[in-house]
Amino acid sequence: MLLLFGIPIGALAAYLYKRDRDLTRDVRTDPVCGMKVRPDSPYETDFGRRRYHFCTDSCRRKFNSDPQRWLRHRQAESTDE
Repeated sequence: MLLLFGIPIGALAAYLYKRDRDLTRDVRTDPVCGMKVRPDSPYETDFGRRRYHFCTDSCRRKFNSDPQRWLRHRQAESTDE
């Protein structure tokens, strides 16, 4: 049996696969920069009955300064694709 740090390789691979799948299942998109953000990000704000998540405080502050601008910007990008 192959071990890595005292853990069977198969068990470690299964754990990492499940962890990565769980981390990417419930991601949000930062409306300012477009980065993928986990919902437990400390940078969030509520606007129009919806909660938005951000990668950094800088993106959160930009959004809060003019939410409509950033929502229009993201909407325009999504229709271009």
